Amino acid sequence: MSRADFDGCSGVVAGASKGLGVATARRLGDAEAWGVAIARTPPRTADPLFVRADLSSRDGVARRLRRWVSWSGSRMSWAAAVPRPVGMVARGSGGVVHVTSIQRRMPLHHSTLAYAVTKSALATYRKGLANEVAPAGVRVNSVVPGFIRVDGAEHLLARGMSEHGVSRWAALDELMRVLGGIPPVRPAEPEEVAEVIAFLAADRASAVTGTEHVVDGGTIRTL
Repeated sequence: MSRADFDGCSGVVAGASKGLGVATARRLGDAEAWGVAIARTPPRTADPLFVRADLSSRDGVARRLRRWVSWSGSRMSWAAAVPRPVGMVARGSGGVVHVTSIQRRMPLHHSTLAYAVTKSALATYRKGLANEVAPAGVRVNSVVPGFIRVDGAEHLLARGMSEHGVSRWAALDELMRVLGGIPPVRPAEPEEVAEVIAFLAADRASAVTGTEHVVDGGTIRTL
């Protein structure tokens, strides 16, 4: 993605204080897609366009996004990890990208079942929302990451190390075994997933809506 793909566009990345959220904000920033990063906690590095907000509150989401649109003097053209296409329907264009997880299709019952349930619900919501807003020219897609090298994965490894008294590498091998193996034999980097998110947010993906895009290194081996 380049500057031309986001010319005149603005948007927002939610959950942008760490991991995939930070990688997505940086990737869009590299393409000069002018936008704002939102999260409950500030990022580890200073970002002049960071807004602190709790997106678990519907009122908090709407209030912050309205303030952003008012402050920037523009209407949002894209949004990553934001549930609703704020302002896009009225404008008649835009793209929303939800982030789910392969856990919705292969949940680990002993550790991530509740997480998997929420991601399954989000996938269903994405499809319904895409059907709702497509006539208005707004696209809604989702990216489905597998095992990514982020803080959450490190916490899962630390839990395995503590519970079984093994090394980090042994815990990693066991996690990959439970996942069924990852053909590249490594977790994905956040930047690799962010690349797909950036594509779906851009006008270049104008014919893509209602779909999900798996970035899991081939972990899911079924249709």
